[in-house]
This record gives sequence, C-alpha cells and structure tokens, in this order.
Amino acid sequence: MIEAKTVAELLSDPTHWGKKFFCVDQFGESVNSCSDDGYKWCVAGAIAKIYRTSGEMFLATKKLAEARGAFTDSNNIVWNDSVDYETMIATVRKAGI
Repeated sequence: MIEAKTVAELLSDPTHWGKKFFCVDQFGESVNSCSDDGYKWCVAGAIAKIYRTSGEMFLATKKLAEARGAFTDSNNIVWNDSVDYETMIATVRKAGI
C-alpha cells in the first residue's frame, strides 16, 4: 500500500504515474483509485485517492486546471494523457495539490 498526503507526493515517483486509466495495481489490472492495491494513477485518479470528499476533489481539480492555465477542469484527464511526467509533476506542484 502506498501512503501519501498529497497528489504530488503520491506521484513523486514516475513509476506511480500513468496514462489511459485512473488506477491500476502492480499487475496492470484496473482497480478503484482508493484501493489499497493501487500502484499507478493518472492525475484524476490520484486526486480521487487523496481527496476523499466531493468538495475536496472539486477544489483540487479546480486548482489543477488553474495551474495548467485552463478555464475549465473538464480536460484534466485529456491533459494528463497528453503531457510528459516532468510537465505533469511540475503542474501538480504548482497547483499545491
């Protein structure tokens, strides 16, 4: 089980970040983002793991959208799948999530 208090901490190791899924286990099988078996997350999956209430998730999603210069949060998943690790982690840190 991977413990973290922020999205930046959870994704600080590039081997725990991924694209095209919310969360997978160490075998590449899809699991719930909050599962103890989680091993790799996209940014949206990591937000769901760290911020458990809908209000917290909304705020974190909004902060990420603002950090990447977007006017809407609806493209965070598409954005995650279109950037490299360095861009993703820098933006997550800038968002303070």
